[in-house]
Amino acid sequence: MKGISLRMITLSVILTLNSSFLIINCKAQTAGKYDFYRYLQRYAIEIDPLGAILGRISAQFEERLDPNFSRVYEIVYQSKLGDKTVTGWYPESGESIGVIERIYFTDNSAFLGQYVGVGLGTGLVNKTIALRATAEIGYKIAFGGGTGHFIIEPRILMDSYLITNHDGKRILPYISLPFGYSWW
Repeated sequence: MKGISLRMITLSVILTLNSSFLIINCKAQTAGKYDFYRYLQRYAIEIDPLGAILGRISAQFEERLDPNFSRVYEIVYQSKLGDKTVTGWYPESGESIGVIERIYFTDNSAFLGQYVGVGLGTGLVNKTIALRATAEIGYKIAFGGGTGHFIIEPRILMDSYLITNHDGKRILPYISLPFGYSWW
């Protein structure tokens, strides 16, 4: 048993030294300024009419911050916030405003392709002040490629009410299909 562990240690040292010789002449790449954007538009406005059926109507304004990041300002109306498992349940609705930060997965492609986002919002749920956290994943498509102005954005999102009244649901998953217009 002692011979096996000595062999393993010797083999690990040899592999480590061998690996260090492979990276001696390697140089890190420098991050330079991007000379172009995959998608030229810088701002977008969207609405989600499908939300009237699913319980979450939203309007959004998105601005590109960086080649891979954007910020979304949204106004949301949610009609189905009541928790039916609570004794004495009654229907609840809420209005909120929020900010979401998004990162796009394809390099240099803010406003096109797959993204994830997280955000916070505040508002009223049945006359009670509420704090909402949002997590989302989606895919933004521009009609007409990199020069098109009309966009559609299928996404899955989850709203979580961190602070609200005791009768409301705490976690609300949604499917959303907003469409909109983008410009310089």
